[in-house]
Amino acid sequence: IVLSMGTVNATLQADPPINPMPRPVKATTLHTWDFDGGKGSWLAENQCSLSADNGLLHVQSTGDDPYLHSPVDLPGGQVLVQLRLRSQVDGPGQVFWTTNELPRRSEKQRADFSIPGDGQWHETQARFQAPGTLTDVRIDPGVKPGAIDIDWIRVVQEELHPLSISSVEQTDGAVRFLVTNHRNAPVALE
Repeated sequence: IVLSMGTVNATLQADPPINPMPRPVKATTLHTWDFDGGKGSWLAENQCSLSADNGLLHVQSTGDDPYLHSPVDLPGGQVLVQLRLRSQVDGPGQVFWTTNELPRRSEKQRADFSIPGDGQWHETQARFQAPGTLTDVRIDPGVKPGAIDIDWIRVVQEELHPLSISSVEQTDGAVRFLVTNHRNAPVALE
């Protein structure tokens, strides 16, 4: 609406287009270790020892660079490693990974997470982009000696939902949606 001295001049415009929501992230759990059956495929690699009982993986860190790892064969892409853990020692944690395209661990293949040292259960996560097939996951559970209990570890693949609403048009008594498929193949609706 534009106002001018003593008169009202109204400039009417068409309703702005409805701004569709961004594509939601679709999360798919690729693997979960719950330690009900022992350590699973996890191996102590440096300055730590592992044991499992009552559905928990117990990590005893003996130095300032403890780490454990598990070989995997999982799809890469946008990956999230989630952990439920408790520790008496706080500090930074790290996840390193390898893929068939990047077979050696490096600082470029690292994601950080936090470890509260209050002895309470916490869920934490590290997110990274892994090209190709994920072949190994390494967890560095802190930088000090101490005990860490892990309830579960999950590897989750995240991707944008393949469908998006590109536009919405309102007509007499109807609404029309334009849906875009961002894949090169049909998407089955569930």
